[in-house]
Amino acid sequence: MVGLVTSSIGVLVYSACLWLLAFALLPMAFRWSPTVVGSDSMSPVVREGDVVLTSPHDGVGLGPGAVILFQSDTTRTPVMHRIVAVNPDGTYLTKGDANPGADSTPVDPSDIKGVARALVPYAGLPAHWLRAGNWPGLAGFLALLSLSVWLGHRRPGLVEADAPPRHGFRRWAVVGAVSVVLLGATAATALASFSAPTVSPANLLASGTWHSVVDVAAGEEHSCAVLGDGTAWCWGENGKGQLGDGTTTDRTTATRVAGPGGSGHLSGVAGITAGREQTCAFLGDGSAYCWGENGNGQVGDGTTTDRHSPTRVGGVGGAGYLAGVVGMDAGRDHSCARLSDGTMACWGDNDEGQLGDGTWHDRRTPVRVVGSDGSGVFASVTMIGVGFQHSCVVRADTTAWCWGEGSRHRLGNGSTSDRNRPTQVRGPGGSGYLTGVAGISGGDQHSCAVLAAGTAWCWGRNDEGQLGIGTTSNENYPVQVDGRDGSGTLADVAGVSSGRDHTCARHGDGSVSCWGLNNAGQLGDATTIDRLSPVAVAGPGGVGQLPNAFLLSVDWHHACAAASVDEVWCWGRNDRGQLGDGTYINRTWPARTIGL
Repeated sequence: MVGLVTSSIGVLVYSACLWLLAFALLPMAFRWSPTVVGSDSMSPVVREGDVVLTSPHDGVGLGPGAVILFQSDTTRTPVMHRIVAVNPDGTYLTKGDANPGADSTPVDPSDIKGVARALVPYAGLPAHWLRAGNWPGLAGFLALLSLSVWLGHRRPGLVEADAPPRHGFRRWAVVGAVSVVLLGATAATALASFSAPTVSPANLLASGTWHSVVDVAAGEEHSCAVLGDGTAWCWGENGKGQLGDGTTTDRTTATRVAGPGGSGHLSGVAGITAGREQTCAFLGDGSAYCWGENGNGQVGDGTTTDRHSPTRVGGVGGAGYLAGVVGMDAGRDHSCARLSDGTMACWGDNDEGQLGDGTWHDRRTPVRVVGSDGSGVFASVTMIGVGFQHSCVVRADTTAWCWGEGSRHRLGNGSTSDRNRPTQVRGPGGSGYLTGVAGISGGDQHSCAVLAAGTAWCWGRNDEGQLGIGTTSNENYPVQVDGRDGSGTLADVAGVSSGRDHTCARHGDGSVSCWGLNNAGQLGDATTIDRLSPVAVAGPGGVGQLPNAFLLSVDWHHACAAASVDEVWCWGRNDRGQLGDGTYINRTWPARTIGL
């Protein structure tokens, strides 16, 4: 019996290596080229050592959602990114899934070497170790493979030296069973990994119905997600139609967003954002749709009529429709879009100047954000982070700018005055200006930024510890967020999201930290204790830490994260079903959303 077990283990390991290798190499007969991934820019799904299968392509005619392999002008090494928008000149705006925003360097179609078709996890690790000089890893792999071959060919049991091999049928039955399991698991991973946020005919795997999560959004008392098949789903409060399903009925599980006018379903969705009681989404073709409360024109359709299903956002100044949208974010009663030309348009409530158009007038259709001196348009915007009654952005030069309500120093410019056009965020202590910014987020009366170095900085109101600096003192200028439990400073930060009185950060290792008010469990640490410094979000059931988070969104009193390939987990207040777990029970640790 011991011999049979060891032989079976050897066959299992041996066949696993063979089948992963075969799955990586067989598609070459169809001119699909295997490439060993050498970076984590597409993590958490695609990591170093995975093999990506690409088919040749001239780079022309691709759309948002296609995963491309192109040559980097700086490193001259292959880079894999996802297309998020097509620029007016025909070049592509791209991003790695692990990056907080799109790469500002356009990719020319002539630089594209292929379109990604499938993913084979782990198969390229030996090649990656060899290239990286990881000799212990390579030696360990070869030793394991040699051991598995030896075990797989041992005769299980004590037999005569000249006796014929026994258990041959069992051995190969095990090989066959393992092969089927591995092939199915690998194919499922490949398909889910490259499901794109929009349907792109150029990407074979984007035209399927695979449910990888590509965006999440937490509103005041509702939440939403976009899946890899381009569908949008929402759950929670629906009194103003903010779930977009054509009704005003609250939902405790995910419900699919209807199509424009309530007919069919919204499709081709690339991103989504949720405000107080309105929701907006942009499609792969650059169009934008909003629904829900519209009393201040935050739906952007030229009216103040609430909409229970998506309605297309009008064009700047009310002419035609808004186009070229590559990013959106929503505040309390206003909404903003980042456009492919690097400019920004906003609409809705403007009492505090949060639209940035140099006026204090509400707008029912989009208006351009003006330059900081009140002339021209504000350009080179790479990321937006809209607060409840203020707006913030990051520009291509890595500086941060905010405008709107200025009380509690949420604009970070040393003043509490409202601003109706962009003002630059000052540096720590008010010295110079904040630079090296990679991401930004606006909360209720505070704001936070992530620097390229992986550190987090916050400013503004802090009475509940929402700045994460170990005190409850308001801060006029950016201050660095403490490390977990107050030790050192927070590091390896990949993204930050701000709520009303709490803030959360996503780390490069897939974990999440939160700090601030915790009366409804919104920090996710399995307690309701307020925290002045970051604490780790617990795993499901309150055990360990939440793993593999690659998207994060925080709002009023809850937060949601996408983890693994097709899972959304939410925690905090749940009185309107905003966690989507089928109940109205608050959760102090992540609960999985049902229905996606």
